[in-house]
Amino acid sequence: MRALKYFLFCFTLLSALQCRKIETPEPGQGDPVFWMETSLSGAVQRWVAGQGGYFMQTSYEQDSTGLYLFSGSLEEQGCTVNCLPSIRIIFRAAVRAGNISDSTLYAGAFLYYKAGGGQMNIQYNTVFSGQAACSVSDAPYAYEWDFGDGTTSNLASPTHTYAEGSAPLARMTVTSASGYTAISEKRIRLDSLGLACGIGFSVTSVQNGSVMFVELDNEGAYASGYWNTGDSIPGPLILALAQGASLNLCVTGTTFDGCTSTSCQTAFSTFLQGSPYIASCTAGFTYQVAADTVFVPAPEQLGSVIVEYTDADGVRYSSAWGSQDGYNPVFEATSVEPYERNAGGSPTRKMELGFRCQLYREDGQPYSQLAGNGVFAVAVVE
Repeated sequence: MRALKYFLFCFTLLSALQCRKIETPEPGQGDPVFWMETSLSGAVQRWVAGQGGYFMQTSYEQDSTGLYLFSGSLEEQGCTVNCLPSIRIIFRAAVRAGNISDSTLYAGAFLYYKAGGGQMNIQYNTVFSGQAACSVSDAPYAYEWDFGDGTTSNLASPTHTYAEGSAPLARMTVTSASGYTAISEKRIRLDSLGLACGIGFSVTSVQNGSVMFVELDNEGAYASGYWNTGDSIPGPLILALAQGASLNLCVTGTTFDGCTSTSCQTAFSTFLQGSPYIASCTAGFTYQVAADTVFVPAPEQLGSVIVEYTDADGVRYSSAWGSQDGYNPVFEATSVEPYERNAGGSPTRKMELGFRCQLYREDGQPYSQLAGNGVFAVAVVE
């Protein structure tokens, strides 16, 4: 039964570790080398390797992803049932290649590892469709998109994925072959799955191409808005334009259900069939949103640490089975130095350290706070 518990623990916490557990040499006569003084729920205990049946055990392991874990434990040697309480400390490698041991074990502070993790996130896959036209032919058109979250595109009809909680303001700028621009900008409404939102206007050339009549499309749909000329909507504009000149016109409107959008056109003086004419370039886009649920795995938490405690009944508790947030956690190594090779020939590191953490039961329920300081050892790779 004891062996079964150990197997299940290795499987759930360390993803089927390939364990290599080796003792450090038993210390000779003199002062003890490895020891730990702990406080668990106010009960103080002093653990000393070579006294009271305790030995300093060292190991290094690789999890199912190949990440090295370096650990040491003060435990009763060779015991399988009715064992003394034990304490184990595990260091997760800080890197996957190179000088793994020295990169992981250093004098300084460490963060605690939290097992499991990962979460389900909603993302919004959005398909945009851009349109552009000039009242006199001026193709081809160049597209430039700003999706409002730091990403861009130069496709006419791009796709983009928004994260949950986004409220992006997407902007499409179209430039004609002659360099005239048109802009369409609107707030993307992810929650409404592509509810139509947009504003537009038309430019009509009158009075032999010297005056333009500017009229808002669907003017009754907007609760408020304004032109970049300073005029408010929905009223039409009548503007003069000198021959050879151009004018950038923009309008911003907010619908009665709160959707705000902006549209800009460049009106320019040209000739149509030999007569003066005021032309303009327009742009607009539509979009469709599809929500999707994706699993985001937890980060690797490289270079983190785990503290484990096993009581006299063989019940194991771990700092990794819950969050340390709110418990004022501390883990710091004040010195790290090479030590003797263990009985299996692996190099070891001697570490002076202190810590404080919250221990959890395997079901994630809080158990007790554990604090300690002392001198520990772990085995490392060559």
